[in-house]
Amino acid sequence: MDKFKSLSDIATGQSDGPLDRLSRGLELSTLSTAISNLPESTLSKAISGLEVSPFSPTIAELQAKGSALSQTFAELQARGSTLSPTIAELQASPGMALIARATQWASQLASTGTLAVHMPTGTPNKEIELIQRAATGVLSLSAEVGRLRLSALGAETLSAGLQTTRLKLSALAGAGDVLGFAARSSFTAYEELFGNWHTRSDLPNRFWSDPEMRQRHYREAKVDPGLIETTSTGAIEVVIESGFAAGASEAGRSVALLDVAGLSVQIRSANPRNDAFSAIGFFERALRSFISKKMEAVGGPQWFKQRVGGEIRNKARDLRAAAMANGERDEALLSYLDLGDLMAIVLRADNWNQAFGYVFPNEQRLRLDLQALIATRRPTMHTRDVDAVRLVELICIISRLSQFMTGDGEWKRIADSED
Repeated sequence: MDKFKSLSDIATGQSDGPLDRLSRGLELSTLSTAISNLPESTLSKAISGLEVSPFSPTIAELQAKGSALSQTFAELQARGSTLSPTIAELQASPGMALIARATQWASQLASTGTLAVHMPTGTPNKEIELIQRAATGVLSLSAEVGRLRLSALGAETLSAGLQTTRLKLSALAGAGDVLGFAARSSFTAYEELFGNWHTRSDLPNRFWSDPEMRQRHYREAKVDPGLIETTSTGAIEVVIESGFAAGASEAGRSVALLDVAGLSVQIRSANPRNDAFSAIGFFERALRSFISKKMEAVGGPQWFKQRVGGEIRNKARDLRAAAMANGERDEALLSYLDLGDLMAIVLRADNWNQAFGYVFPNEQRLRLDLQALIATRRPTMHTRDVDAVRLVELICIISRLSQFMTGDGEWKRIADSED
């Protein structure tokens, strides 16, 4: 059988969505091998070679290292959970996790038949049509991959107020998977969820401790009402049921799997605050690695000395000296910088123009995204709860930035080819 094309290739000719990147010239995965004898359909052409990102180990490799994620799954399996077969498959392949959640968002969008309702005015009709066509394609093999559908993990648990929220998240998931998060439809779907809200470090101190003040800020920014009213547990459930993230729910417990530049990180309803902190930490390490790779390519081995401001260089040297005085091993200077410092390196004019402007499609959006992660991490470090709005916000931001990093400028190459 000829190498399958991706779903987004079929829909658009080329794309930077995960469904596209997972199908480029790779060896057959477990899932694609299993469907190789099925009649050809839109989805069967979408999932031949499921790529494992070069950034990180797969979940299966993490299991061998005794990760917290594998321990959580092991606990579920040990008590005879009905989720264990699905969990085992999600562990085995990031590609399976993608197909599982794609089936979920496709079922949500297909059931409404009105994706345009969840997109603000101005969303390109062509993009909406492509997402709807992709949803139909995903569901064309529902009988074969139905065992992976996340909705089959248990009864509906979402409140009535979260039903619309789920559809909005499904629209964002579909746009991101099919067209990539750089597409206009992805940005408008995000705005439909969060309005003009961005978590910022200059919010008043009372914001972090007063739920009523937070809700007032959210309402004024036109954040989705379902997100405002729900709990962190409800937020994790809706992220899973919408198909924005892979994961599982059972008896009031939920585990969402967040893709951080190829590494699957857990967000558990049992401990959302610490898991949010951990997810941002994983993203920070992935960003460090990405910065190092990109900057060495344009600046050579001495890039840190030549392309990082003096104040940040001095900070890194001081922190390294203190660490070594405490008996820690020597690390590269970049390892001693935090997310705010990394943002300054990326947004420095020469670095942006030569290395990062081709990776991230919008400088101002990147600044807002990184500021939101920085601001969210600070109260988390002080043991304050992360509410539903900020939890879903950081999940969306990390997913978006991770896709840009993994694509490494694919959105730009596509845009240029269409001119």
